Amino acid sequence: MKGILFILIFLSWSCTSQNINDSIVLINVGTEGREKVAELLNRISQHKPKVIAIDLQFSSEKNEEIDNKLVEALNRCENLVMVSVIENYSTQRISHDNFILGCLPKFTTNAKMGFVNLINEDDDYSSVKRFSLWEYVDGIEERSFALQIAFGYDKEQALRYKLEHNKINDVNFSKGLLEFKRYSIDDILSKNFQSDEIDGKILMIGFLGPGNLDRFYSPMNSDNHQPGEPNIYGLEFHAQIVAQILQK
Repeated sequence: MKGILFILIFLSWSCTSQNINDSIVLINVGTEGREKVAELLNRISQHKPKVIAIDLQFSSEKNEEIDNKLVEALNRCENLVMVSVIENYSTQRISHDNFILGCLPKFTTNAKMGFVNLINEDDDYSSVKRFSLWEYVDGIEERSFALQIAFGYDKEQALRYKLEHNKINDVNFSKGLLEFKRYSIDDILSKNFQSDEIDGKILMIGFLGPGNLDRFYSPMNSDNHQPGEPNIYGLEFHAQIVAQILQK
């Protein structure tokens, strides 16, 4: 009986361990503008994702009609996470003074915020391999983008991870770069997906190419890359952290 119980517990743990990556879906908006992003949000909101996380900054006024469409689409999103940026960020500071305006307030009224500042190592490539779970800004504890996403998906597990770890942590690259299901914005707008690939999932929306904008060098840079060529987009890096936090 004990043997059977052990097997059931192991299988339950194994399934959770294997499937957490399947709970994260990346959507590449490329260089598309706000109107198409609004269309994207309206489409995915119909499929009840667990979390919608947007790694884009709407920091200026543009076409009023299009901006209003985007605001309306953002306000329809349930469990929305958007980005903030800490001004003059440094891991050596006990508390920071201000945020840089990542998005105008009208875009964030329905969102929980998380900072997207990365820790660039002091090496030849300014590589990324560590992350901060939280920082103090003007005396208030602020969660990172990844931690805020994790709290939206599984509050109990996210809190457990936060309590059991230091503020600054290494990204676990022991199994290489994690693979996540990904779509382009055109895939979603043309309905080139199955509902169960979005329902109940974490949808992380941002830039995944083409080009090296918001792309970084990680310790997993392989021989297939030219020396010093970045190999991980910021959105992918945040997804790695989300998966690490939610791993049971």
